[in-house]
Parts: sequence; C-alpha cells; structure tokens
Amino acid sequence: MIDYIVIQLIAYVAVLIYGSFFEWTLHRFVMHKRVALVPYPYQLHAVSHHSLFRADESFHAQNEEVKEHVTFVPRDYLILLCINAPIFLLVGYLINVPIVLGGCLSVLTYLAMFDIIHWSFHVPTTWFYEKMKIFKWIKQHHLLHHRHQNRNFNVVFPLADLVLGTLITKPRGEAKVLEI
Repeated sequence: MIDYIVIQLIAYVAVLIYGSFFEWTLHRFVMHKRVALVPYPYQLHAVSHHSLFRADESFHAQNEEVKEHVTFVPRDYLILLCINAPIFLLVGYLINVPIVLGGCLSVLTYLAMFDIIHWSFHVPTTWFYEKMKIFKWIKQHHLLHHRHQNRNFNVVFPLADLVLGTLITKPRGEAKVLEI
C-alpha cells in the first residue's frame, strides 16, 4: 500500500510538471488558433477574454459581467480529465505502474490553481498571497501575455514558456502595459 501511495505522489508531481507543457500547448494551439473540430476555446479565450481584458486598466475586471470570462467552467475540467486520463492509463500500461489516480488528481489541482491564480490576476482582492513577490511576478508574466499574445502562454508554472522560448519579462519595443 505504501508503494502505491509513493507511486501516486511521484505521478502527481510529474504531472504538475507535465501540466506546464500541456497548458502551454493548449493555450498556444487551441486557445489562440481556431481549430475546426473545437472552435469554442478560441472564441472564449482569444476573442472574448482578450477583448475584455487587455494590458491596460481593463486587465482588472471593470464590472461584474466580465468576471464570467475569467475561469474555467465544470465542463472544461471534465474535458481536460477525459483528454489526460487515457494518456495516464497508456503511460501506466507501458511502464507497468498504475499512475492514473495521481495523474488525474494532479490535473484537477493544476486546473484549480489556474482558476484561483487567474481569478486573482483579473479580480484582485486582499488575499495575502497577492502581495507576495512570486505572485506579482507571475501576474506580470500574464499581463505581458495580454499585451503580446504570442508570448507567456503559461499561467500557473511558466516552465514551458522558459524551455520553449516564449518567455518574456518586459514589454517589447515601445509597448505599454499596466503597472502592477
């Protein structure tokens, strides 16, 4: 039983790292490019979200109506679990180690972190973590994505942005962004 728990914990951590690359891929190739098979992510994100939340004062929600464009909905959690669970089953089969439980719990954790962090970016409050340097850095990272939509695709953990060459830490050229 302890071996099984350790395996699930290892899978959980490994999938958090994998999550950075999954988020980056989904964000870049599905949420910023219209895909005929699933057009709604592009419409909800690139069209709606980015038109409501720009790199100026509108980065922070200006009214109650725009807040519905900040987080995932339950359908998205289910879809992303359904996409990833077969991957975890296949990997577990190939390495002869069951990892689907740890992997799926990690996906749910990553999505919850995304929603909490992303909500705090666009609907700031007085939560203690919003004053932390790491939070301010990742918020600036996301703000830059709203200015340069082909950069900084990660919200939770920008490892993939770093590794895949899309990380920027300041506005390009003469671009202006909101002061955080």
